[in-house]
Amino acid sequence: MLLSSMSIAQGNLNYAWSYLTPPSKAEAWGVDVDNSGNVLWAVSSANTNADLNITGYKFDSNGNVLWNPLPVVVDIGNEKAFIVKATDSVMYIGGQHCPPLGFGVNCPLLLVKLNATTGIYIDSFAYKYNTTFGYNEVDDIHLFSDGILLSGWAQTAGSAYQIEMGFMKITHDMSSVIWQNTFGQPNTAEHQDGHIYIDSDTIYACGMWGGTGIANLYDGSALLTKFNLNGATFIDSTLFGNSSMAYLNLENALGMTSDGNKLYVTGYTTIAANDAQIFVACFDKNLNMLWIHDWGGSNFESARSIQVSNGFVYVGGQSNSTSVSSTGYDGVLLKYDTAGNFISYKKYSTPGNDEIRDMKIDGNDIYLSGSSSLSDTTNQTEIAFLVKCDLSQLTAIDESKIESINVSLIQNPVTDYAFLKFNQRVPQHLSVSIYDQTGKQVRAEEMHITRNESELKINVSEFKRGVYILKLESSKGNFTQKLVKL
Repeated sequence: MLLSSMSIAQGNLNYAWSYLTPPSKAEAWGVDVDNSGNVLWAVSSANTNADLNITGYKFDSNGNVLWNPLPVVVDIGNEKAFIVKATDSVMYIGGQHCPPLGFGVNCPLLLVKLNATTGIYIDSFAYKYNTTFGYNEVDDIHLFSDGILLSGWAQTAGSAYQIEMGFMKITHDMSSVIWQNTFGQPNTAEHQDGHIYIDSDTIYACGMWGGTGIANLYDGSALLTKFNLNGATFIDSTLFGNSSMAYLNLENALGMTSDGNKLYVTGYTTIAANDAQIFVACFDKNLNMLWIHDWGGSNFESARSIQVSNGFVYVGGQSNSTSVSSTGYDGVLLKYDTAGNFISYKKYSTPGNDEIRDMKIDGNDIYLSGSSSLSDTTNQTEIAFLVKCDLSQLTAIDESKIESINVSLIQNPVTDYAFLKFNQRVPQHLSVSIYDQTGKQVRAEEMHITRNESELKINVSEFKRGVYILKLESSKGNFTQKLVKL
C-alpha cells in the first residue's frame, strides 16, 4: 500500500465515453479520426457461421453512432481488420482474409473501402505475394496522390509462417499493383508490424527478424528498418532486444510513431524466463538508439500501439503481472516524456482479459481500441471496445521533496548503490521504502543511523533497470525522490 505522502498516478482510466460490442466473439485493432473529428473504427465479429466478418463504425466526438452497416462479407472464412485509415470521403480497412481452416496456408492480405458518409461498401482488394499459398496481412495504409501504400506481412516462398516484411503500392481504384517488394531471409520469419512512418523520401518500419521457434514466431530480434519510398528498396536496419534469452525468447517491435525528428518504438522483450516486459525505445533517423526502457512486473507485458503528442509518448498494451492486474490481463496506457522519463500509467480493467491494441490522439483526447474476453481463464476475445479518454488524467508521479529531512541523492541514475547525504538534522531512525513504477513496494526496511553519520548507502544492485520511488520516513520528517536504476 502506498504511503499517504507519496502518490503514483495509477488506477483505472476514466472515460468520456465507451462503446462495447455485444458479447459474441469480436476483436478490434485499428481506429482513426477524420478531419471533422469523427471517429472511424473497425471490428471483426462472428456471424451465424462463426466466421469473422469486418464491420465499420463511425462515431461523432460525443460517442454517438453515425453509422454501423451490415458486415462486409468478402468470402466464406475469416476477415480481420488490423488498421483503419480515415478521410472525409472514404474509410479504408486493412487486414487479411483466411478461408476456413486456411490460417497460415492460404491467407491473402485484404483492403476494404467504405463510403465514409454512409458506411456503404465500395470495393475490396485481396493479394497474395505468393499466388499459390501463404500468410499475408496489411498492418498500415498510407495515401498518396498516385496510389495507396500498404505494408505488413508477406509470404513469398517456403512453408507456413516463413514470411517477410511486405510493401506494395496499388492504384486508387484498387484494380492493379504499381509495385511490390519484400524484405527477409529464407526459412525464418520476418514481418512488419503496426504503423510505419514516412517522411519525404523514406519509409521507416519496425517488426521482427529471424523468428524461429514455434510457428517461427519466437527467438528472433526486434527490428527497425528504413527503405526508399519509391519501391521500398532497402537502405538500412538495426536489431535490438535481449536475443540471448533461451526461454521462448519474445522479441518484437510491434508499433512505432514519430514526432518528425525522432522515431519511437514499442513492443515486448524477454528479460527472464516467463517474464516479458514492454519496451519503449527512441531512435534518430539514422537508426541510432537514443534510449530504451522496460516496463512491467514479474509475469507478462506486451504493447503494440504508440503515439507522441506535445512532448509526451503514450503506449498501449496489456499486463498480467500481479502488481498491475488482479484479474488476468489488464489493458495498460503508459506515459513517458520524449527524453525517456516514465511519467505514469492507467489501466483498462474488466473481469476478463483486456488489451489495448491501437490508439489515436486528437487534441487532448485519446481514443483506445482493443478487445476483452468475458473471463480471465481464457484469452478468447469476445468483446471489442472503443473508449475516449482525456489525456490530462495521466498525471505525473509526485516527486515533491518534503524538506523536514534535509537530504539529497548524491548521484542519480544509480547502478548498485544509492547514496544519500544528510545536510543537517540527521535522524537516528529511518523507515526506507522503495516502490517500482507500478506502485508495488519492492523494498521495506528499518535503518538506524549514528549521530556522526552524514551519508546513507542503500543497495539496489538486485533491482531491474527502470524507475523507482525512494521514500524515507522519520520522526524529523519525510523525503520522497524518484530513483532511476541503470
